[in-house]
Amino acid sequence: MKKSKPIEKFKPLYYYRIIEFNTRYGKNVSVTNPQTIVTEFRGTDLKKCRRDAFMFYDFKDFQRKNLLKNIPVASGTWLHEEIYNLSLSFVIRNSKGDKDYLLQGDTQTEFIRGLEKEAEVYSELGISN
Repeated sequence: MKKSKPIEKFKPLYYYRIIEFNTRYGKNVSVTNPQTIVTEFRGTDLKKCRRDAFMFYDFKDFQRKNLLKNIPVASGTWLHEEIYNLSLSFVIRNSKGDKDYLLQGDTQTEFIRGLEKEAEVYSELGISN
């Protein structure tokens, strides 16, 4: 009888995720064209992934604050308002699924918990900040 290999314990995967949500609405118009864009930063160098994610987030945030608000959006005679949400999370993927820890976004209440969890993981992995 052939011996089976022991089952390897699932190793958690750590990475960064940016989620952009954009939709438009207007007078006498329901929500139109909702769009969600997910960009993930993964790799063997977690510090580089973090740096790249924050640079991308800063670019998107700058774009939102300085460019998007100055572009009028019109459909026929209806002017539309735009809803835009941008968030950056530290993600831990394990056998139970993904757990996002918010690092940047519109809601700052989760921000400190996200930084604490990220620091805890970096410490466990022996990565200096």
